[in-house]
Parts: sequence; C-alpha cells; structure tokens
Amino acid sequence: MKKIIIPTDFSQNAWNALKYAVNLANKYQSEIHLLNIYEPISSTGSFISIKDFMQEDAEKGLKITLKELQAYLKPGTTIVTKALLGKTVPSICRYAKSMEADLIIMGTQGASGLKAVFFGSNTSGVMKQTDVPLLAIPGDANYRPIKSIAMAIDSEVITDEDVLEPVLQLAKTHGAKINVVHIEKAGQAVLIDAGVDVFLSEVPHTFYAMESDNIKEGITEFVERKEADLLVMIRRDRSFLGSIFHESVTQKTMFDSNIPLLILSN
Repeated sequence: MKKIIIPTDFSQNAWNALKYAVNLANKYQSEIHLLNIYEPISSTGSFISIKDFMQEDAEKGLKITLKELQAYLKPGTTIVTKALLGKTVPSICRYAKSMEADLIIMGTQGASGLKAVFFGSNTSGVMKQTDVPLLAIPGDANYRPIKSIAMAIDSEVITDEDVLEPVLQLAKTHGAKINVVHIEKAGQAVLIDAGVDVFLSEVPHTFYAMESDNIKEGITEFVERKEADLLVMIRRDRSFLGSIFHESVTQKTMFDSNIPLLILSN
C-alpha cells in the first residue's frame, strides 16, 4: 500500500480518519495524498474571484492539517497535498484512478458506526463508483493494531486473486487472522467459492457458515463474536453488498458496528 488517497473536509470525522490513516500508512512507508475538494457556486461576474478565494482557503486548510499531522508521521511516510475544484465524489474517484492508488481512506459523517457508509454520504458515493479499495473509518473508531479480520462473502466467484490483495497485505503486516463468513437465510444452500481458500493460503484463516433471517444482523453478530478490528466486504454490481446497501436505504436498518470497513471491488 504505497499510495493512499485521503480526502478531507477539515471536519472532526475527517481528522479522526486522517489519524487512523497515518498510523496505517506508517506500516508501509506510504505516500499519502491529502485531498480537499472545493466546489464554488457560480455567480454572474464573480465566479473567478470566488474560485480563487476557495482555492486559497482550501490550500490554507491543507497546510494547517499537514503541519498537525507531522507529529504522527514516521520516517519513510510522506504526505502530498492537493486542492481540487470539482464535485466531491467524481473528483476523488478520478484522482485515485489517475494516481493508480492502492487505497482510499475516508471518514464517515452524519451517522454513527458503519451506517453512514450505507446512507447517502460521500463515502457511499465513492464506494459505489471507484474500483480502488476503500477503507471507511467511523467517527468514533480509533486506530488499533489489526489482529482479527472479519470478511463477509457471498457465493459468487472471485474472479481475480488481486481482489483480495489489500486484505492479505493487512493480515500479513499485522499478523492478523482472517475469519471468513458466509451468511444465508434459513433453508438456503451455503456455497462458498473454493478459490477464496487458495487466495488466502498465505495467512491464517477459517471459514464459517451462518444462518440468519437478517444478513446485516448476522454480520454484526459475527463481527462481535470474533472481536474483529476490521470488516471486509466485496462490492459487486449486484448481489451481496448491493442488496445490503439497497435494504439499508429502503428499510433504514443499517450496520451498528464501529470498526473500519474495507470495501473491495470484484
């Protein structure tokens, strides 16, 4: 994880995510790209002046944040700052792609735990649009060494072993065990892609099958049972994560876990 993108709006939630991100980046001597996206409202005859003012304000905020982060950096970890004009979600996605980033780290806002990730935040927007792995940090999640990883999977095939590379790196670096869980509703057959076992062969891992009428509640229960420090899920165009996201929005029933969530794209 040599190149990590961290957007910030200078809020407390963003600062919490930054501290988590720097602690993680120090493990890999990463190059951090600290972004602030500003989107001025145009007004007749004044767009240029407003844009210039907001760019100056963004760069000032980044300079202050960079100074505050210096105390957390370890040798080898560096930070690049960038103020970008544009819409937040597409700007983050484009920048991460252009930089060939290994990871995007964002804080959640406006809700507790992971429910903010599934309910209309910029984080959820980036999650749905980018192919770069995304680590979402709840507002009250403090960095701690990752010793137990919960990974929830569906029965669909993982087409490329590189999909799981970020979680493999995290497990190797922290000496963590990966607990893989597949949850189905009662009476349905439990099918797990055998390739997952091969892809995870380099790290300690165990498979679990659970029955639950509510997949979200089942995952939350599993996370608590395994005392997980990180939850990993795989985003697909449809199926497992997509259906959970849809249910979360329509039913207003969302995750109540306060650990970071790593979203991988297959």
